[in-house]
Amino acid sequence: MYLVRVSISFDDIRSLTFADEVDPLGNLNPALLSITASAYRIQSQRLHIPDMLGFFASGPPCLQVHQAWLFLTFVEQFLLLLVNEVVMACVFVPSNMSLLRILRNAVIDIGLLVLLWLVSLFSPCRAADCYLEGWIKPPA
Repeated sequence: MYLVRVSISFDDIRSLTFADEVDPLGNLNPALLSITASAYRIQSQRLHIPDMLGFFASGPPCLQVHQAWLFLTFVEQFLLLLVNEVVMACVFVPSNMSLLRILRNAVIDIGLLVLLWLVSLFSPCRAADCYLEGWIKPPA
């Protein structure tokens, strides 16, 4: 069993929450870049997930920052849907609402998350030569 130590400071959280992927000077967000480096190492070396199926792929730093931002968005959506299902279970089950209905909503939510994951897998941004607006291309 592998344990992962996570140390996040308030400055890291603030830089994740309030900063863009790229600042106006073209510098990449260092907090997102460090998340991607750690997550890619865990994904490839510890979990042995191939790059084509994982959230993170090796590539230029700007691509890695973009993937970290997408991953954090995915986690946020997952947590929001989880809270929604827990609230529905706590509020509506005591009032004789069918538990099957809540489970059906949970299955639909999971299906939507899988669909988002598939869209991110086949995104043109996963190509090594892809650069989004605001990214600074490395010298050729």
